[in-house]
Amino acid sequence: MKFLVAAAAAASLASAVVAKQKVVYAPHITSPAAGTIWNAGQDYNITWDTSDAPVHITNTLGEVLFRVDDVTWDNTTLAKGFNITDGSVKVTAPTVPTGIHYSIVLLGDSGNWSPDFVIVNKNQTLLGSLGL
Repeated sequence: MKFLVAAAAAASLASAVVAKQKVVYAPHITSPAAGTIWNAGQDYNITWDTSDAPVHITNTLGEVLFRVDDVTWDNTTLAKGFNITDGSVKVTAPTVPTGIHYSIVLLGDSGNWSPDFVIVNKNQTLLGSLGL
């Protein structure tokens, strides 16, 4: 009898674990958009669409990473610990050479990156960053 009770309890727990599914949310980034120009060292708002956010999100803590030429810089966190359902976070544009292939990665329980945008470093021209 004790065995049957233990087996029933284990089966009940197993079905509860199976029923809970991970809800992944990857919101669409609205800013920066393609063609956006940031100045190195200045503050900007990154925004994303939260209109389709599920009720229960597995991980609501967000992080913004920097991306150059389709390579994410894991060690360059622009923002961390904000609520992914807020729809925006303020960041400081990194001090990098002037370039046209910069983007950001928005992480929560999934990752989504922006289109390429421009960062202008007033201390360096695009030609100077290309060695010309």
